[in-house]
Amino acid sequence: MILFLIFIASFLFFVTLIALHEYRLYQIQVRLNRQLLKQPDVKFNLFSFIGKLYSKLEVMLKEAGIRIDTDDFILYFLYLSVIIIAVGSVFDRLTYSFIVIAFLIFVVKAAADMMKERRKFEMEKNFGNFASEISVLLKANPNLSSAIEELSHSISDKLLKEEINAVVNDINTGLSVESALKNFKDRNSFSKVISSWVDSIIFANMTGASLTAVSEEAAERINKKIIRMKNIRQKTARLKMVALSILGLMIITFGIMGSSMPGFKEAFDLPIGKIILLITAVIVIATTYYIFNSINRLLTF
Repeated sequence: MILFLIFIASFLFFVTLIALHEYRLYQIQVRLNRQLLKQPDVKFNLFSFIGKLYSKLEVMLKEAGIRIDTDDFILYFLYLSVIIIAVGSVFDRLTYSFIVIAFLIFVVKAAADMMKERRKFEMEKNFGNFASEISVLLKANPNLSSAIEELSHSISDKLLKEEINAVVNDINTGLSVESALKNFKDRNSFSKVISSWVDSIIFANMTGASLTAVSEEAAERINKKIIRMKNIRQKTARLKMVALSILGLMIITFGIMGSSMPGFKEAFDLPIGKIILLITAVIVIATTYYIFNSINRLLTF
């Protein structure tokens, strides 16, 4: 009962953190409204004290295309973790609560990596078409900014359209084409395809080389990479299915043994059994994540 009360107190503590977070955001908004100024750099980060971990979470959410504030993400995860721990303490299954939380961390990270790779692939695939069309337009009119603006109206992919529109807006506000493209490259630093194309175009402008020829060569190189990427994705998808099948088989086997063998279940009710169970779960989750991470690295070239 004491343990349960401790976790209830923890739950109330995190609820208080949520209220504090919302109140600080409200204060900042009121201050900006009074000043009648827009200051996007003014931002209160409740969990900035965790340092590099906060930055990594922020990058992970951005690259995965998850449009949620990093503070809100951490608060929701802590909120869910407290509920899981409280439920586990009520049923005297605290060890299982920590296993569920560890598994949840793995699922969130794996899902974010999958969303990142899917987003990257779709972005690069559509960008390959964009680069090819740019090279065609430059043959008729070697004005890069005009070609980019003309193509911005015909892009069907929402994500790429937003990015190209941002480039057009930068140019219209007085930035040079090179600066606008550098901003585009920085926003999509996860893509080597986009980075290589931007570097080629900027190099052509700086050296006075034929922009049409450089653009055409870059587009051809990009599309060849995308074809190779498609083949690699097909092979890695099979590897991931095998890894998931093995993990699922292990979980099913463990569940059957726990429900049909009394001695097996009683062994994990002992303190040493709970420790062994926790260590085993961590090893399985860490190994599965390592396999998935190694497979994802095959897509990076």
